[in-house]
Amino acid sequence: MKLFFETTVQARAFLAAVPLGLLLGLLLELERGMPGGKGLWDVLLVLLCAAGLGLLLFWTKESSLRAYHLLAIGVGLLLYRCGIGRVFRKFGAVWRSKEKKEKPEKIQKCK
Repeated sequence: MKLFFETTVQARAFLAAVPLGLLLGLLLELERGMPGGKGLWDVLLVLLCAAGLGLLLFWTKESSLRAYHLLAIGVGLLLYRCGIGRVFRKFGAVWRSKEKKEKPEKIQKCK
């Protein structure tokens, strides 16, 4: 039986790329709330992801980008979207609903 990873370097690179996918999910979540200039934020996000992937390849001492790097980033992104990202979105929804309830009361007190 042949393993998915042939060397420990490949396994380490896969496990190191999963947090990069988590970071990508967080940046996508933050981008959703940024005001205006979505094109600028998209370019910045692409540059940050490319830099992160380049640093990952440098850290793992691999000479080329492999399919399992991209698979690991996808796994990290999926973990964020289905896991901790849901908690952040629910917390944000509760936070925004509390802000909306407090604003009318403050306006009424000022009158």
